[in-house]
Amino acid sequence: MESLEDRYLEKIRSNIDEGLYELLVVHIKESHNRIKDKKKEFIELLDKAIAGLIKRVNYGNKIFFYRYIILLANRILKYDTQRTDLKDLKKQLIEDFKQSEEHNDEEIIPLNYQINELRLTYDISYIKYLVKNTFIKKKMWDRALRGVIAAKLVEPDSLELDDLYEEIKSNIPHKRIDVESFGTPENKVLALDSNVVINHLTKDVNGFYSNDIFDLEKLGNQNKFVITPSVFDEVEEHVKFMLDKRRKQIEKYKDFNFKDIKENIYSKLDKLKEKYAVEVKVDDKSLTDIKKLYSNYLIELEWIMKGKLMGKSLSHKLRKLAQREGMAPENGDLRLLAEVIALNENRDMGLLSHDKDFTNFVGPIKKAFSVEIYGY
Repeated sequence: MESLEDRYLEKIRSNIDEGLYELLVVHIKESHNRIKDKKKEFIELLDKAIAGLIKRVNYGNKIFFYRYIILLANRILKYDTQRTDLKDLKKQLIEDFKQSEEHNDEEIIPLNYQINELRLTYDISYIKYLVKNTFIKKKMWDRALRGVIAAKLVEPDSLELDDLYEEIKSNIPHKRIDVESFGTPENKVLALDSNVVINHLTKDVNGFYSNDIFDLEKLGNQNKFVITPSVFDEVEEHVKFMLDKRRKQIEKYKDFNFKDIKENIYSKLDKLKEKYAVEVKVDDKSLTDIKKLYSNYLIELEWIMKGKLMGKSLSHKLRKLAQREGMAPENGDLRLLAEVIALNENRDMGLLSHDKDFTNFVGPIKKAFSVEIYGY
């Protein structure tokens, strides 16, 4: 008579042969209770399934097949953590997923890949494993906190995640932030963040709402403005996305002419480049120093992050989390601050922003880098 283990393997083999991948990913969740002596045979079956899926991937099915491949790879990695081929494969799939989306101290896959993986699979098992067995054990509280926040978005009712979250929070010191304000800027050189620039671009443009956060004309009577390379990069990406989204929305309205809207925005962008563009380079040390500063305020960063995620869809929340390294602000914000610090060496610089990643840290940023943040 066949053993229960053999019968379980036969079920897995049948799922693979019949192409029943949705059933397969359900059945492999039982493997930790069903496989004891035949882990090698089990892994061979999953490798076979992965190879078959890779051969069948095409443009129409790849989102579904990537999900299956990653779930199968994660199950193998639970038994063999040294499979760098699978870790590399997962990175390739996540990178292709991100690219496709844009266009329509051990070997740990970076956390942003794991969070993007959640957006494909909604399976928290691997990221939970990393938080519990790697980040917490190595006292990597920054990564541990972001990882458990992401997992709790998918499974908010998990008691195990609640316990992990409390353990992480109990190990993070709550450092007080010195409050400071510089009033209205006068005779300063002010770098504009991307949100300020985008608001200026959409002001008085049909089909767009602008909230006039800052009146640049009034501020310009006493100050000079600059826009750094990182901000232009971010703004240009946002404009492409914004116009593509708006094109689909306004085609039904006769009062709006998309061509005129596009030309208006790009004309304003060209004028901003001509008037305010500035060249500046930053070094890795500056970015490292900025990340070190923010690492002292993980509790405040968590509060800011949760505020930014409120009201958004689950996929959008996970996407926002995937854009950060740890709990620190997004890379674009870190680079902007590094650019302003570099410019501040030769002129009296300030940063104009309403982003809480800047405005909630006015005191520490001034003390560490001699840069003044002006918000509202």
